[in-house]
Amino acid sequence: MASRWLIILSLLLSALLLGITGWHAWDWHRVNDQMLSRRLQSINRVFTPSLAEAAQNEDIARVHQLLDRLTDDPAIVNATLRDDSGASRDFTGSAPPAPLATLPATPMSWHEDGMQRWIQPLGDFLALSSSRSYWLDLTLDPSRASKYSQSPLPALMPMLSLLLLIPAALAWRRSARAARHARSTPESDQATLAGNAEPLPTAREESNLTYMSHELRAPLSGLLGFCRLLENSPLDAQQREWLRHIHLASNGLLDTVDHVLGDPRRCRTNNVFDIAEVLWEVLCLQTPLAQAKRITLLAIVYDDVPPRLIGADIAVRQLLTNLVNNAIKYGGEGDVVTRIVLENREGSAVKLRLSVSDGGNATPANRERLRRLIAQGETRSANAEDGVGLAICHRLAAEMNGSLALGERRGGSQTIVSRLGFEACEPYVRPAEFDLGGARIGMWQPHTRLAHLLDYALRRWHALPRVIATADSLPSADDTSQLLIIGIDDNALAPATRDLWQQRFDAIPQPCLVIANLAPTKALDWRLPKGSVVLRLPISRYMLGRTLAKMLAESRQRAMPPRPACWSSTTTKSRSTTSTRYCPSLAPRW
Repeated sequence: MASRWLIILSLLLSALLLGITGWHAWDWHRVNDQMLSRRLQSINRVFTPSLAEAAQNEDIARVHQLLDRLTDDPAIVNATLRDDSGASRDFTGSAPPAPLATLPATPMSWHEDGMQRWIQPLGDFLALSSSRSYWLDLTLDPSRASKYSQSPLPALMPMLSLLLLIPAALAWRRSARAARHARSTPESDQATLAGNAEPLPTAREESNLTYMSHELRAPLSGLLGFCRLLENSPLDAQQREWLRHIHLASNGLLDTVDHVLGDPRRCRTNNVFDIAEVLWEVLCLQTPLAQAKRITLLAIVYDDVPPRLIGADIAVRQLLTNLVNNAIKYGGEGDVVTRIVLENREGSAVKLRLSVSDGGNATPANRERLRRLIAQGETRSANAEDGVGLAICHRLAAEMNGSLALGERRGGSQTIVSRLGFEACEPYVRPAEFDLGGARIGMWQPHTRLAHLLDYALRRWHALPRVIATADSLPSADDTSQLLIIGIDDNALAPATRDLWQQRFDAIPQPCLVIANLAPTKALDWRLPKGSVVLRLPISRYMLGRTLAKMLAESRQRAMPPRPACWSSTTTKSRSTTSTRYCPSLAPRW
């Protein structure tokens, strides 16, 4: 029985990794095509008119400078200027491709030998007619269009999935050996075993659990080893964020395996943990599924919830994962809001109320199904696929001296409430993590709930937030704001609004903290003001405060006047040397 479950679990994990690999490969290919299209549009707006003018004036130095700037883009392999005979007048990058027999009268693009070829006539960009005609010939490498294309993660995913098949093969071999042993056992011994109604010895059960735990931990430990190797490789910020999520998911899976199998050597029920950090890790891993359904995940941990709890953080992570995942799968578009509230405290014993509300718009059948599954508790229904997650949640809540119930329904939203008991360490009230020193911060956030949470966090950290009414008001915002917080979603990436946002960013003098509610593969290619930072949801409270504190410190440093230069002189006498250092800022004033 244990071997069969080990085989099934290993196959499921392998299929999951291969599925993630396929999805990322498709998504990266789509992102590359979009990035190439945007690059070509930008070239037509910025470079092509200047290149046409330089070619018309026979300014070869200027032409070469513009072509050289084009090939600074890693996606552009070669940039060539051709005349009406098709010959190359100048080029940068690799050797120019062979000229065409006929040059097109309109822009043309096609693929050849794994590269994209793009030819643009320059005559349309000249204010006056010219006796000579010129064309811009570009060779582009689609695999280098997006910075995510160079990630080593897709190449490692198949290796990791094959690694996970190892325990399945070992378990199959073990089960086959056991079957052969059973066939070789005399019938009298089999009858004796069949007539024995006593359970297997406890030592045998523990041996099976230890075997399963070991065979599952081995490939997962290998996965974590690859993560540590990748941490020392050249990755950009987004790839490091994905790697950290893989690391979190793998560690969480290791803990879950120990908890489910009940391995007595590894089960930990008295860990000290911060439930806000556990919730943030859960939301990070559920975000891709939520963003695919246009759902925003929000976390609200009240200040009177102690930051250091003692209990089974593994069980809390499993409980929150199941509840949030169900809210995403069975709810509609909108917000999935997780709230953690302190119900009461007696000494160091605390009772917390965890609630997860979906986005609403669920069908009546789903609402009735949820009510029925909550009512039946840990009892499994006749359908093996029905209510497994909620039955697990009932069991986990019971293990933590708690309960699971259906909360009050507001509008179309359904809420599941769990009350759990823990021990807490001092301090019993969550302190303010940062002090922003009265910094003036302008904020435009179209998401109402998120705007309220940001406003509360800024005031708690002694900042002075000011709400900006519309996005068009951002360039003309009060100059006394030291930085701006700007919320971005899919609407800002629409072709009609992308250029408008670039104009707004060009007119903003302050650094901006851009909070992006976007899928991680959607690139933000705007030119942002100096000192700006982009964060993608979900954002932990610590990550937000640390980023704001760093941005404010850098902004104050840039605003300081430059330090005056110092000069020094050395006077050498017969037996001594005297050095004099003079700084204008330290000179006395009369």
